[in-house]
Amino acid sequence: MKSVEIMSKGSFAIGPASLYTSIKKLLDGGLIKLTGESHQKKFILLQTKVLNF
Repeated sequence: MKSVEIMSKGSFAIGPASLYTSIKKLLDGGLIKLTGESHQKKFILLQTKVLNF
């Protein structure tokens, strides 16, 4: 969450509920993949996928 704020230079902040809801939706949609987990961190891999709308 702090990384998002730093990368956006303070223009965007996200709370834990919004962050983990977004991660779950991205996992469910196949856009990211969980590659590992420790007691404090989850490791994800961005998938390359073409979306047609």
